[in-house]
Amino acid sequence: MYDIEVKRILKQSEKEMFLLHHPYVGTEHMILAILKSNSFVSEILNKYSLTYKGFKTSLVKIVGRAEKKSEIALYTPLLKKTLIYASNIAKEENVDISARHLFIALLDIGEGIGVRILLNMEIDVDSIYDELKDYNGSINKNELLIHKIGRIIKGNNNERVYKREKEIKQILETLLRKAKCNPLLIGEAGVGKSAIIEELARLINDKNVPEGLYDYEIVALDTGSLISGTKYRGDFEERLTNLIEEIVNNKKIILFIDEIHTLINCGGAEGAVDAANILKPYLARGDIKIIGATTTKEYKLSIEKDKALDRRFQKIIVEEPNLKDTEYILKKIKQTYEEHHNVLISDENISDIVKYADKYIFNKYNPDKSIDILDSVCAHVQCTRPNKKNALSVLEKKKESMLLQKKYKMALETELKIKDLMENTDKIQITKADIITVIEYKANIPVLDTFSKRLSMLSTNLKSTIYGQDMQIDEIVKLLKEKYLVDNNKVLSILLTGPIGTGKTYTAVAIANALFGEKFFLKIDMSEFSSDSALSRLLGTHQGYAGYEEEALLDKIKEQPYSIILLDNVERASKKVQKVFSDIIGNGYIHNSKGEKIYFNNSTIIMTETISNFKNIGFNNLKHFQSNIETELLDRIDKVIDFSKIDKLSAKKYIKRETGNIKITSKDYNVIIERADIDKYGMRGLQKELNRYKIDKVFTKV
Repeated sequence: MYDIEVKRILKQSEKEMFLLHHPYVGTEHMILAILKSNSFVSEILNKYSLTYKGFKTSLVKIVGRAEKKSEIALYTPLLKKTLIYASNIAKEENVDISARHLFIALLDIGEGIGVRILLNMEIDVDSIYDELKDYNGSINKNELLIHKIGRIIKGNNNERVYKREKEIKQILETLLRKAKCNPLLIGEAGVGKSAIIEELARLINDKNVPEGLYDYEIVALDTGSLISGTKYRGDFEERLTNLIEEIVNNKKIILFIDEIHTLINCGGAEGAVDAANILKPYLARGDIKIIGATTTKEYKLSIEKDKALDRRFQKIIVEEPNLKDTEYILKKIKQTYEEHHNVLISDENISDIVKYADKYIFNKYNPDKSIDILDSVCAHVQCTRPNKKNALSVLEKKKESMLLQKKYKMALETELKIKDLMENTDKIQITKADIITVIEYKANIPVLDTFSKRLSMLSTNLKSTIYGQDMQIDEIVKLLKEKYLVDNNKVLSILLTGPIGTGKTYTAVAIANALFGEKFFLKIDMSEFSSDSALSRLLGTHQGYAGYEEEALLDKIKEQPYSIILLDNVERASKKVQKVFSDIIGNGYIHNSKGEKIYFNNSTIIMTETISNFKNIGFNNLKHFQSNIETELLDRIDKVIDFSKIDKLSAKKYIKRETGNIKITSKDYNVIIERADIDKYGMRGLQKELNRYKIDKVFTKV
């Protein structure tokens, strides 16, 4: 019976055959699959300079690639013979068939393309055979505790890391130091800290490092595996001490601890010493080499505060790559995604992915977020690809039907379609539309390429529900188009002023619903922020006070930066609260109580101010009224737009819309408008009178 590892190897063998467009799955593809696996067999083969990349290069050089891709995976007789031979070896040992049995069987038979390529590469197959035969269930190094609870990082030749030469050089220089030889990678999640370590492991395996680091291996360790199984006091300290002794005695192990900040207080139960304090003396003397990785925030919260631990590490800042470097990285790795998903990715696709990921995917960092989008787009294309098997089945049935009906010409045409479909192995080209679809799904907002359609209809949509403010709506829409279509990376701030009931608040709500949806609308009633103490509701409570962990009101913008923020009755807010929004408009961001930066440069802030003594003598002129808004905030507002009083024509349009099928006379129109006192109460008064009118109509019918 095959173990899980062998099942994966056989499946990978088929994939290798398809990728190389070979007609059959042979022993050469099985060798490729073994080399790509994480089995101890691949480690032994790597030790003898037999790598996936090297073997594949030799295979392609000798055998080449076919033009047409095979549709089904057929095993060669030799591969079948090898599997039977491996089964017999496993039966003798009374175990399941493993990768070790496969390779021993391959060398025992000694035939086929795979073995010929090994001999051509001058690989020491005899030594490999002896080492595999002498294997008794465990490799010596697996007897070490570090290898039981850790994971050896080998590095993948097919997944290189680019544009990190500077950081890798700094790590190598730190590791070669006599003391304090412990690099600490600090950077945001997704910038590639773990990927750098994978690349470092690959360089060490290829001996492409200074001689002082030859034959080292990097072992990844997490704090969970350290603690696991330590039930009683002293168990944890004993395990960690034994682990350190193994590393000190081995002297060829580099320990990699991701999320190294978790070492603080790890295992530090009452009366016990935590992991960080146990490690400190060894780190200081240079007895062990540890590479740590953590985020900037966690570093400041934990490691930086422990000065003794902090000075034992050499800090290496891993910055997020710029857009140009991110494009370069994606162009270098795109081939692996093309082969995996059987698609074509152009350089233009890469540029679009990086541009859209940067603009619409927030709180994540490149290159991880761009790679994530690339992978998602490829998967999306695969899902939308027609099912070839089903299409062939339909055509076959159609051909049989045509033959039965003696429609030979149509049967021939169908046969030609079948032939074309079977021979068509072309990869599908990713389109800009595919990228936009995935971005819109992931970000849950419309991308500007499709968003422009909503903007073009915005003026018409608003005027159909808001009456008497046509000039004002045109001005607002113009500002929104400049903001979003010209790609202005600045907060747009608009102040809507005017008497009560003119539609200021309604306009802001209508804009949000038309452009982004209700989810991306944040309404703040500024009358609730008349006290300076209410500032904590906006930005959060400071550490040490109740409610520190709770989300503040403006934290919503971190996840939904494309929001319409309505500051209703802004003049009623306290000076400090108005100062906060003045800073947001001026700087484009604000720091919350946790020190996190919240960006508003993709948001639109709409403020409203009710002017009781407003005179409708013009349009968009601050001199019409005496504003109660603080001067600093008022000066930073992009545009002040005065809403006009509601006239009778607008009132009649509103009544007609709201009454619907109810018959209403011209006399009723005048009575409703007169009672509503639209000069004083605007649409609000009108709505109240309309409700009374509708109720009267219902009772009259009864």
